[in-house]
Amino acid sequence: MKTETLVKKYERLRSSIPYISFRGSKYFERIAFDKYSGLKLTVEERTSLVNSECERLKQLNDIAVKEYHKKLIRLDNAWKKSLYKEFGVLENPKSDKCYSLAYEHGHSSGYSDIYSYFSEFVELI
Repeated sequence: MKTETLVKKYERLRSSIPYISFRGSKYFERIAFDKYSGLKLTVEERTSLVNSECERLKQLNDIAVKEYHKKLIRLDNAWKKSLYKEFGVLENPKSDKCYSLAYEHGHSSGYSDIYSYFSEFVELI
């Protein structure tokens, strides 16, 4: 597979995974409070509803964040496997170390720099 094709494929796949972040409790409190603000409730009733809604939202967010990270891990593992195959080091025990070094040097610039560093470092193994 050509360099650009491999890199672009994984950059496109990575960008297709919607970003999910952990949200703090204040975020959920605002949403829950807004949901019940129009109802005529006692303070205790509203507090109880808001608290239970906050807990529900936190659980949903935790599930979404875990799924997001699972997708990223699967994608990154597929990326590494494709990279190893392209350079013929799929079975080499030092390929993970080589990738780690390439990742350290290039991850801030994306897959293309990781690829570039890996192509340089792979000659050492």
